[in-house]
Amino acid sequence: MNTTRPTLRLRTWRPVIVALLLVVVAGGLAVAQPVVDRRPTYQGTLEDGSLYAIWMPAEWNGGLVLYAHGIVEPFRPVAIPTTQDSFYVYRDAWLDRHFAVAASSYAENGWALESAVKSTHQLREVFREVAGKPERTFLVGHSLGSLAVAKLVEKHGDQYEGAMPICGVLGGAKLQIEYGRDGRLLFDYFFPGVLPGSVFDVPALTPMQIGALTQGAAQAAAAGFVTGNPAQQAQTIQWLRTSGAPVLPFGPPYPANLTVASIATSAGYAAGFSLTFTNDLLARVDNRIPVDNTDTEYAGSFDDELLNATIARYDDEQPAVAYFRRLYETTGRIRTKVLSLHTRWDPAVPAFHEAVYAEKVAAAGRSDQLVQRIYPAYGHCDPEMFGTAPYDPVFMAATLADFDSLVAWASGGPRPAPLP
Repeated sequence: MNTTRPTLRLRTWRPVIVALLLVVVAGGLAVAQPVVDRRPTYQGTLEDGSLYAIWMPAEWNGGLVLYAHGIVEPFRPVAIPTTQDSFYVYRDAWLDRHFAVAASSYAENGWALESAVKSTHQLREVFREVAGKPERTFLVGHSLGSLAVAKLVEKHGDQYEGAMPICGVLGGAKLQIEYGRDGRLLFDYFFPGVLPGSVFDVPALTPMQIGALTQGAAQAAAAGFVTGNPAQQAQTIQWLRTSGAPVLPFGPPYPANLTVASIATSAGYAAGFSLTFTNDLLARVDNRIPVDNTDTEYAGSFDDELLNATIARYDDEQPAVAYFRRLYETTGRIRTKVLSLHTRWDPAVPAFHEAVYAEKVAAAGRSDQLVQRIYPAYGHCDPEMFGTAPYDPVFMAATLADFDSLVAWASGGPRPAPLP
């Protein structure tokens, strides 16, 4: 099986960044002191065991936002992840806009896409039972939750007025698993001995061990740029070039310390996701390997011939391939308006998913229903390039403005303009 790997292209976006900063300075963030532990108006348990919560605004405009959260570590208890991807900030902003908000856990954690799709769709009916029939319903998802949203707009799009997937696995699980595989596989090649096991053979680890190993991987990748060691820099450069792991460009408008921080963060994501989610993924397919790299040609090292001759190779196994193709792939046959958002340098779910998704939507003849906006920022859904905490107000303000644009578009207003 031949594999064409997306390439990493780094560009500077000073004009756009300045424009976004002006949005915040001129208009302010549309969220005033969000409340992390805001008590739900309604809460309960869905048929599959998922927990749900519904928040009603003081004055309801008849609109409903159904929110699908991202992947959660398998070792955590099933719960509604209020703070993940700054959900509580979005929730309070939607309430300020007089929308009701509903969210759920999933029946299980990890790669729980089936439950994510089912739980999110069930929320609409539960809302009707406890709060009344909404006049219009919008889907919003982060990361794995965005894949659930994409599946819902393909299956039940006529029941939703619009959808906003954020940093989503829209190109499908195969693409994402290959990215994760190569991030870990190539990291082991250039940094042998840092991580235990191998890409598809990860030992059982405690959360504390995973955290320490993830930090170790981040330090290994950044060490050469911190110490000025050229040999270590060479290892990191080769890993970045061959794996496609995104980092901020060196040079204006990005300070060197943020570029180095993005190198460490990308390495941490590669290690952390491998150590945390590999066994959960494989357990869903009886420990069969779902992706193949036997014919993949890796490029970007100082000696590609040696790399391709010695890198570990894995055959895929058809039951696993069929499982992920059936449940975790998108078709592009969207049945409502979709405004997808992504950060340009996303180390967890790369922005190349957007290009693949656009091709699928175009092939299905639905391009008029899709707008994509890719922001010039580093980070997964909640960018880190401005160094703000607990969330990035620049990206948050822009994302909420995008939601307003989606609502207007769904109400007969203008189609939002894409961002390159």
